[in-house]
Parts: sequence; structure tokens; C-alpha cells
Amino acid sequence: MNSVFRFLERWDNLPSAIQAIGIALLTIFIPLAIATLQDIYRRKRREDNAEFVDLDFNIILDKVFGIKRLLLYAAFIFIPTIFWGISCGEFRLIEIVLSLIGIILMVISFFGIYRWVKGDVFEFRFSYLRHLTKDTNLEIVWRSVWETKNISLENEREFFKIFSNTINKFLRSYGTKS
Repeated sequence: MNSVFRFLERWDNLPSAIQAIGIALLTIFIPLAIATLQDIYRRKRREDNAEFVDLDFNIILDKVFGIKRLLLYAAFIFIPTIFWGISCGEFRLIEIVLSLIGIILMVISFFGIYRWVKGDVFEFRFSYLRHLTKDTNLEIVWRSVWETKNISLENEREFFKIFSNTINKFLRSYGTKS
């Protein structure tokens, strides 16, 4: 273990390499986010193809790109490198591990983006709706689903099952408060 610590003591350019990887990942994320959000806004402007627009917009922000998670991953990558110059030994190892965790989590996020862009959207839609709790988006996203005209029978059944489970959860929670 001491040899690892000695190696870390000599490797002063490691924070620069980690930061370069983090910046490269963010540089890839930004155009993907812009292109995906532009597609949503284009669909929203065209009334004839506005199916699932509000639902998809929420999914992209909360699930696909996970803006809140993305900020956390970026913090994992960049914040530990700030302390590299004043740390040593075990702390440098912890800093590297945290940065690597951030990089790995960001790369895993790319797979979700890839699945969305490739068209595996219904899996995201179903998952998002299953985990949606009572908040301001609930009415907006379900309206987006029910206003859509061209839903396959199989997908419509799944939407209805998720919707009825959501309603049942709310009824049970209101029933216990009385």
C-alpha cells in the first residue's frame, strides 16, 4: 500500500488528466442535450406531431440526462482534484476513487442517452410514470399521454395499468390520512 501512496505522491499531473476526462465527457453531453431538447421543442411547435411532448421533456430532464445527477457526477470528478496539491497518502487515494466514480457514473449515463436516441423511449416513459410521485408534473405528463392518438394497444394497456396503480396509491394515501 505504501508503494501506491509513493506513486501517487510523484504523479502530480493526475488531476489534470482527470479534469481533462471530465471536460471531455461534459463536452459530449452538451451537444447531445441541445440536440435532444431542440427535437422536443420542434415537436411541441408542430401540433400534428406533439405526441408525448410534455412527458418526454420531463423524462429527458429527470431521467435521460438527469440534470441533478449530472451535477453530482461532475462534482465527484472535479472537486477532489482541487485538493490534490494539499493532500497526501490516503487522501489522494480517496480523491482518485471519488473522481473515478464520477467518471464511471457519467459514462453509464451515456448508455441511457444512447438508448433514448436509438428510440427505446417507451421503457423510459413507463419507468418515469411508475416512479412519479404527487407533484406539479403529474397532471401535465398524464395529459400528454392521454392526448396522444397513435398508441399501440399493448402500450396503451401498460399506460392504463400504470395510471390505475398511481391512482390507487393516491387513494390509499388519502384514505389513511382521514
